[in-house]
Amino acid sequence: MATNTFAWNLSNPTALPDLQIEVSNNLGNGSSTVCDDTSPTLGGIPAVNPFDFSPAAAAAVNDLACRFKNGSGAYSGITISADACTMLMPSQEYGFVNGASDVQFCAHVSQPIGFPVGDTVVAARVRDIYGHVSEVATIVIRVVSP
Repeated sequence: MATNTFAWNLSNPTALPDLQIEVSNNLGNGSSTVCDDTSPTLGGIPAVNPFDFSPAAAAAVNDLACRFKNGSGAYSGITISADACTMLMPSQEYGFVNGASDVQFCAHVSQPIGFPVGDTVVAARVRDIYGHVSEVATIVIRVVSP
């Protein structure tokens, strides 16, 4: 299973992680700083249009994917079902929703990466251990003004 959620570095700024996500609108302040995910420099995530997961978008892809960490704070998916971030019903225990899953990616959406009012399309794909990427899946996140 491929679990890496951060692959960007100055010597290879086009590297993509195993978890690849792009958004149609800036999240938070849309900061172009890669992986500004800790205080005091919390920043947002820039939009990518069109969704193409190209090397040119690697910084934005890494910026969002690096927010997904395992329970120990590492840039990785969770590989132990009991450590998952999904509460199962009716047991109210944490675990993978699909028992055949090998990995789960979890992140908290807080103000620094908050979704703007309106519709934001989120496109995601994952790479397997052989280097093959999945088809792109999309979802619309709609935020209405209070």
